[in-house]
Amino acid sequence: MAKNQLKKQFGTTPDVFAVNTPTAAKFIGCSEALLRKLRALGNGPSFSKVGSKIVYPIYELKKYIKSIKTSKLKNRKR
Repeated sequence: MAKNQLKKQFGTTPDVFAVNTPTAAKFIGCSEALLRKLRALGNGPSFSKVGSKIVYPIYELKKYIKSIKTSKLKNRKR
């Protein structure tokens, strides 16, 4: 489920909700392949395994997005 769909369905994006890889990729604005690569390298958002499935808590995706924005601001040339 994409961010807009979550917001439409729940009125907000709940912090206790976890999503699968395709939805997480849409949420943070990248491809599934990039998200898988980041996960393998240990550079992506935190995730959990539920059985054989990978899930991403929404609050972890939000933290990841915030960290990307912060690091981009720090790395900007003045």
